[in-house]
Amino acid sequence: MARRLTGRFLLRNPNTFLVEAFGPETEHVPDWAADLITEESAWTSEDDSEVPPVPDEATPPPRYGKGSTVEAWFDYARDHGVEVNAEMTRTHVIDVLDRAGIPTR
Repeated sequence: MARRLTGRFLLRNPNTFLVEAFGPETEHVPDWAADLITEESAWTSEDDSEVPPVPDEATPPPRYGKGSTVEAWFDYARDHGVEVNAEMTRTHVIDVLDRAGIPTR
């Protein structure tokens, strides 16, 4: 029974020291990454549920001005399966989304 991720994760590869992105669409999570994702709710069995869809073309919030609130960026990140927390700034959320390959412009 294959396990799949329920959200997106950015992890530093201990061998290359590069940050790598993993999410519901990831076919195989390497052992080193699986060992770092210890929260049981981060995983689901392919047999138990369908892989959550990754939004195709959602328009990101504006970076500046009206509608550019950190809450708008939190919602956009969550819609794309990226976990955020209340201590993150808008700039930090945008950086995480960029590294995960999610459009921010």
